[in-house]
Amino acid sequence: MNYKRLLGAASAALMIVIVIFMLVPGAGAQSKFKTLHTFTASGDGSLPYASLILDAAGSLYGTAYHGGAYGYGVVFKLTSNPDGSWAEGVLYSFAGGTDGAYPGAPLLFGSVGNLYGTTRYGGTGTCALSGPSGCGTVFELTPNRDGSWSETVLYSFTGVPDGFVPAFGGLTFGESGNLYGTTHYGGKVSRNCTNGCGTVFQLEANLDGSWTESVLYRFDEPNGWNAFGPVVFDEGNIYGTTSNGGGSHGPNCPPYPGCGAVFELTQNPDGSWTEKILHRFRGQDNGDGGISYGGLTLAPGGILYGTTGWGGPPRHWRSLHRDSSVERVVEVPLVLQLPGWQRRSRTLGHADPGRCRQPVRHHT
Repeated sequence: MNYKRLLGAASAALMIVIVIFMLVPGAGAQSKFKTLHTFTASGDGSLPYASLILDAAGSLYGTAYHGGAYGYGVVFKLTSNPDGSWAEGVLYSFAGGTDGAYPGAPLLFGSVGNLYGTTRYGGTGTCALSGPSGCGTVFELTPNRDGSWSETVLYSFTGVPDGFVPAFGGLTFGESGNLYGTTHYGGKVSRNCTNGCGTVFQLEANLDGSWTESVLYRFDEPNGWNAFGPVVFDEGNIYGTTSNGGGSHGPNCPPYPGCGAVFELTQNPDGSWTEKILHRFRGQDNGDGGISYGGLTLAPGGILYGTTGWGGPPRHWRSLHRDSSVERVVEVPLVLQLPGWQRRSRTLGHADPGRCRQPVRHHT
């Protein structure tokens, strides 16, 4: 299925009202639901897939995948008014060219009030799966004194060698101030990864204000491919998930070789990075799920928490296909300093099967 075509059709049809909401603690265990903003699928944006970030003043920032002045998405800000209402302002509308197109990931605050983010398409590269043009970008928005914002493209992806189509997970700051992220495609090309299996990349700031991109790791089929989520750090190591691959050829992942994996990247003395698979998801019949679209959360004690969008109790649809869409929460304890430690996956719970839809798998 062409992912861009699917999203375009959803935007054009827009039969569902998309809102930003909040839950306010109420009496007892109840909460109050409040709509902060209803998108109109026009200048204010539409299809806000990513989560929001909050500044010290209580304002909210986010991205909308479509809409805006040119139809290629926006970065927006929501500010609360004294009467309890909220006002949305568009900080930047993407033009769909070298400035980027279709921002689908969360934003990241810089140290001086600036914003960092990615666009799935746009930029200066040329890619087989690109949108209006380009392979995707990493951008920065800087506030001006007059209240406007200026966009700077920090990096334009070029295709297979350095990756393309940055993942929905967005960016992560490293301890040294470098930016890290994943791309869904590019990197190493193989039989099932005809557009590349994806990459983990780093952006390092130079003294002249430019940024240099480095590919830390290129995924391959046996060890997981097509990362959707962000990466997290622990003691200099990098952790994340892939939605495909992993080498566990279970019956619930055809025609895809593997249900995804949890990975660790460790830096070598020469600066290169080595990947180690901490867990290979095995699908529904083995109970641990698979196809992890989200990222990981690191808890004290070196425990990683995450979710899978596939797996769970068997159900049958009208088409007689087994429903493997029950979301599961996976716990992967990491006790890296203990030799011979067997990492394991433990299911903490699963969603109501009656409320789940069969997930859409994305072809490379």
